[in-house]
Amino acid sequence: MNENQIREKIKIESLKHLNKIAQVPNKEYDCFDCEQLINTIYRDLFHFSIRQNGYGKSSTTKVMTSSIGDFYNFRNLTIKEKKEKIFNIQIGDILFFHTQSLSDFEPTRENWYPGHVALYLGDNQFIHAKSSSGRVLISSLEEENYLEILVGYKDFVSYIVNVYETNETHIL
Repeated sequence: MNENQIREKIKIESLKHLNKIAQVPNKEYDCFDCEQLINTIYRDLFHFSIRQNGYGKSSTTKVMTSSIGDFYNFRNLTIKEKKEKIFNIQIGDILFFHTQSLSDFEPTRENWYPGHVALYLGDNQFIHAKSSSGRVLISSLEEENYLEILVGYKDFVSYIVNVYETNETHIL
């Protein structure tokens, strides 16, 4: 399976969750918080956790600091610079947004603690479990202030491609 096929497979799997309930997960409902949605997609397709060996206070931070994948930091970029770098983001990459501070209160520019994650679908679109809307939906980086609060993105697909190429199928 080549990289483009893997990315398309991730996109198709993610769309299966569109309009599901977005809330703190529980056993009574088929629902997700933002991190669990993304982790479920990767776990179901590739049988590994995207927060593997990650550290930090929240599961979102654990995904960002995971030993798997490459993180691309947008921390000190202007909106214009972010718009230029968006072209490097590919389908299946995980976006990180700064929606809370280390103290779980209001975000500040000095604090880039990611409070929200999403899966990039291409063409500035991403799918995410947005608790304020109560459902999994597709949004655009051009909507609201998403581009402003974009912290960076992580590429797990290159890791998956490498695993396929080296025939390390025990984790797939």
